[in-house]
Amino acid sequence: MWNRLTERTRRAVYHADDEARRYGSSSVFPDHMLLGIIVDPNSVAVRILTGLGLSMDTVRTEIVKDIPKTLVGKQDKMELSPDGRKALDNAYIAARELDNSYIGTEHLLLGLMRVSDGRVNRLLTQLGAGEEAILKAMTALQDEDS
Repeated sequence: MWNRLTERTRRAVYHADDEARRYGSSSVFPDHMLLGIIVDPNSVAVRILTGLGLSMDTVRTEIVKDIPKTLVGKQDKMELSPDGRKALDNAYIAARELDNSYIGTEHLLLGLMRVSDGRVNRLLTQLGAGEEAILKAMTALQDEDS
């Protein structure tokens, strides 16, 4: 699956790793992945979210409110949490459902939304960017680009 990630998606995952370390986590959770996605203002996921009227500053502020800051020893190798792994698996499924041969930041965003009872889903839905709205905006962008 990793070979299907676009360069931007890989960078988002690396940024998520950095965010996890910043908050003292030994695993990368979906919250960290969302933070990793919104670092790149030119990613498709950010274009979708801003197109739906969201401010990335607001998203960042809201998601970090509830990220626990813990003190753990320095981690040489980060791992995906079970929900982080589920988000990537969901991104792969979303890409296949949309007949895309790659996994872009937009697919990762959908994957995060499909983590059952996830904070990312609740936050983005509360801000007006539920899964259906994201999927509709994503489809419109893909149609526009082709």
